[in-house]
Amino acid sequence: MTVTIELKPELEKRLAQKAEEKGLPIEAYIEVFIESTFAGDLANGQTEKAFYETATKEEWLAEFHKWIDSQKEKNYPSISDEMLRREKIYEDRL
Repeated sequence: MTVTIELKPELEKRLAQKAEEKGLPIEAYIEVFIESTFAGDLANGQTEKAFYETATKEEWLAEFHKWIDSQKEKNYPSISDEMLRREKIYEDRL
């Protein structure tokens, strides 16, 4: 069966990156992804494994950096070095 899917450019880029990380052409990566998602799950009644169970070191780093980048848009107040001093944090114990 042949299926044609129009992907958003950013999704296509991410897909190409994942395929490259696995050393596969995009078409082969998609086929492996679909097979791994449905083959065992449907036959055994299993659900998809959690990210922490299957992610590689590179995938963890990519997600962490994505999270860091998402925090840049937020306008959190900064904490002064003085407020982070041990004496200030534990002033009720001195």
